[in-house]
Amino acid sequence: MTNPKSISPFWLYTLLALAALLGVLALNISSFLLKSGTAMIGIYEI
Repeated sequence: MTNPKSISPFWLYTLLALAALLGVLALNISSFLLKSGTAMIGIYEI
């Protein structure tokens, strides 16, 4: 039997790393959508 307290920090850091990756991906996608959205608006305005 392994001690759960020794495994806990590893999973905590793994979850934190995954959350950070997802956050960065979400920021990149939202900024890309924002840029493409403003570009589409610019095209429609011309």
